Order: sequence, then structure tokens, then C-alpha cells
Amino acid sequence: MSTPDSTIDPGGGSLSDGHRPSDRIVTALAEEKGVDVLDVDPLLDTIDLDAVDDLLGDGSGAADSSVRLSFVVQGCRVVASGDGSVTVRSLEGPTGNGR
Repeated sequence: MSTPDSTIDPGGGSLSDGHRPSDRIVTALAEEKGVDVLDVDPLLDTIDLDAVDDLLGDGSGAADSSVRLSFVVQGCRVVASGDGSVTVRSLEGPTGNGR
């Protein structure tokens, strides 16, 4: 049985509304871990968030939608795409948060 994951897609809030890819990653990570976004450990020690935003663009279509970035942080695998989608899956099993 696969573990549930937290996914944010472009239709769930446009990146052009001011949501940077790095913000969407933090939001999806918080949802997967079942915590508030303010309780997510800072990612700056793990990944350069400005580089993530530069690589994935602003969701306006200027970024290559075939670009995918995948990394592991805080016990979760994060996959973010140039089309604005972000998926976070716990590597530690179900989180019990019903997602």
C-alpha cells in the first residue's frame, strides 16, 4: 500500500499570484508533516531556495514545464516541477494526518 502524499498543483493556487516555488514546497511539506508552515524547520541549510525559484520560475509559463527538481529533506521526498506542481511524500510511512 502506498503512502499518502501532499500535492499542490498549479490549479490549487497560481504561482503568478505571488507564490514562489519555494513557498509552495514549504506549504506542501507542512501539509505532509501535519504541521503549520511556521513549524517547518528552515530549508536553507539543505537547499538554496533562491536557486529553486530561479530554476522553476514563477508559474507564468516562462519556465520549462519539463524541469523537475527532486530532493530529500526532513524525512520527505520533494518533487517540484516547472509547471508549478509540488509533491511531498514521507519516507517514514504514513503521517496519520489523513492526506
